[in-house]
Amino acid sequence: MRVVGFSDFWHSFWKKSRAMDVVLFLTLLLAAFLLFYNLDQRPLWQDEAETGCLAKNVLKYWIPIAYDGKNLISQEEGLEFGKDGRLWRWSPWLQIYLQALGFLIFGPGAFGARFPFAFCAWLSILFSYLLVKRVSGNLAWARVTALLLTLSTPFILFARQGRYYGVGCLMAVLILYFFQDVRRNGYKGATCLALAAACLFYANFILFFSYLAGVFLSALV
Repeated sequence: MRVVGFSDFWHSFWKKSRAMDVVLFLTLLLAAFLLFYNLDQRPLWQDEAETGCLAKNVLKYWIPIAYDGKNLISQEEGLEFGKDGRLWRWSPWLQIYLQALGFLIFGPGAFGARFPFAFCAWLSILFSYLLVKRVSGNLAWARVTALLLTLSTPFILFARQGRYYGVGCLMAVLILYFFQDVRRNGYKGATCLALAAACLFYANFILFFSYLAGVFLSALV
């Protein structure tokens, strides 16, 4: 099987929907419950709230500004932003814009702040299943992979937070998915890999450099 892009993947996926793995379906239902149920039961903690305040300013100014005319957003005595316009420079912007999207859809609040990241984590379970099934050709291993990830307490705890964890996990899985046979797939496979890597970069710099270092070494081998 070759990977050529998201459009081809989804076309093939839904074309075979009648043969949908029931175990996968039930696992994804369980994952949805664990990830989305009572997602707003507690207030945003410190870093979530920082991202949330920046996301609210994105809805107002279209870019993450650390000052809205009344409140100044900082945990490091102003080191996070430039003095000219107080544009946020401390961390990548992808998580800020994802949280802004959550606010736009669900309104400002803990659920809207966390939903985009929990949804990315939910997708990572699906793509982990597809990755293992594609690499091993073993349906049982793919099922076990999805179920183990769903039942992982650290994974669920991190995924239910309005931070980069969920999107970082999804991009890591997608990078492996599209890395499998870039040489055979030409520019389309490479383009999907590059997009996933770019999203990981804009999710978290440290994740990008540490993870891509391993991928680069694997490519050399």
